[in-house]
Amino acid sequence: MLRASPASSTKTPTVVVNGRVLVGERPIEKFRALIDEALKEAQ
Repeated sequence: MLRASPASSTKTPTVVVNGRVLVGERPIEKFRALIDEALKEAQ
């Protein structure tokens, strides 16, 4: 698991999935969509 360096992430929460970043509080649907998209790309 990679950890963000202080220079690359300045807000919490910050989630990175396959290089795509979600910053700040987001609804669970945004996380699901991001993960589902990454899974589709991986196939």
